[in-house]
Amino acid sequence: MNERNQQFQQPHYDDEISLVDLATTFIRRRRVFYGVFALVMVVAVAFALLRGQTATTSYTTTLQLSTLPVLDASERKSDDNSREDNRVPTLIAKIESHWLPLAREQLAANGEKLVGGVSAEAIEDTELVTLTTSGASLPEDQVQEAHKSLAGLIVNAQNERLAQRVGLLEEQIETMNGILATHSPESLVAAQAIETRAELQQKVATGEPAAVLSLARKSTSTDSGPSFKLILALAIVLGLMLGIFATFMAEFGSQVRQAMK
Repeated sequence: MNERNQQFQQPHYDDEISLVDLATTFIRRRRVFYGVFALVMVVAVAFALLRGQTATTSYTTTLQLSTLPVLDASERKSDDNSREDNRVPTLIAKIESHWLPLAREQLAANGEKLVGGVSAEAIEDTELVTLTTSGASLPEDQVQEAHKSLAGLIVNAQNERLAQRVGLLEEQIETMNGILATHSPESLVAAQAIETRAELQQKVATGEPAAVLSLARKSTSTDSGPSFKLILALAIVLGLMLGIFATFMAEFGSQVRQAMK
């Protein structure tokens, strides 16, 4: 009977720790917690007040893309569907892969170099493209020369394409003028030629050349990193964690020293 009772008797461990023991240990070593927490907060506040600010200078060039006249009705439909989704992204890719290397070559031929790099970005729902160079302590004259060279390549290419479109339309206008010169003004062919010529002239008028709206406009911004409130919140969390950890480590060290004695 006694053996059966011993089998069902729950074992007792002397090293079991209850919540009361934890609370007692924390209260007894509370000065360690206060010290660690205060130290973390002082370091965090000092860091937040003494941190430096990084100044970043940006140079932005804004380009107005050319507006191309539509040659025929089928192209009008295709152009309206692809202008926003295809033309501008293709132009951005071409700037980065074609005109930017050409600008580097031009600058290198003049004994200069492209500093800071140039990033191209399209402004949504517009025919505007921006060229941006950002960094610290950038030489302004070199950045302006780089933007001028790159913007010139892009604008010239855009206007060449516009000139080709206008040239095709003007050839068609000359053809209509030839028809009018050989037919009577009262004839049906002449009436159709007059109508077609008017449409072609209207298309030519819709074309607008590309232009540089602003060249290497300078702007400066400062970045001081995380905000003071964020640093303070992180310091509170870190201080609590380190303070609690240090409290129980101090108690553990005290118990080890007593055991060694």
